[in-house]
Amino acid sequence: MAAPLILLAVPSVLSGFWGSPLTGNGFAAFLEGHTEAAHVDVAVMAASALVALAGIGLAWLMYGAKTLAPERVSAWFGPAYQVLYHRYWVDELYGGIVRVVVLGGARLLRLFDERVVDGAVNGVAALTRSVGSALRQLQTGRLQSYGWAMYAGAVVIAAVVLATEFMR
Repeated sequence: MAAPLILLAVPSVLSGFWGSPLTGNGFAAFLEGHTEAAHVDVAVMAASALVALAGIGLAWLMYGAKTLAPERVSAWFGPAYQVLYHRYWVDELYGGIVRVVVLGGARLLRLFDERVVDGAVNGVAALTRSVGSALRQLQTGRLQSYGWAMYAGAVVIAAVVLATEFMR
């Protein structure tokens, strides 16, 4: 983790000296004489520092000196502790989205694949199999069967020719 933190720290420090491209303020702007009066809210700064120091002190009492039980502190803060402990339930939200959207979509695609794609492929295979089974009965290898088939074909052709002549 040290390398990513260093990579993030260097631009942070440089933007403090030279300013951010988004704001144009910074130490370089100060050196060039572009000074603007900045409004400093001392009350907000003091409150932020006190809250940070209180958090550091509380953590030291619980985990450094071990004079205060974390369970007791969690009972003091009640719902706020639960919200922070569960990290605003972001993991649960993402898990629900993954479970509903991603896995639900995957199930729908699986059903489409099983019913439509596999159904089409298996249907073509079944049709080919059944046509092959029917045609297999015609290919017996016995000359008598072929003779009867040629005789029946000649009879059908003669019947068609006579029917067309009769219809004229």
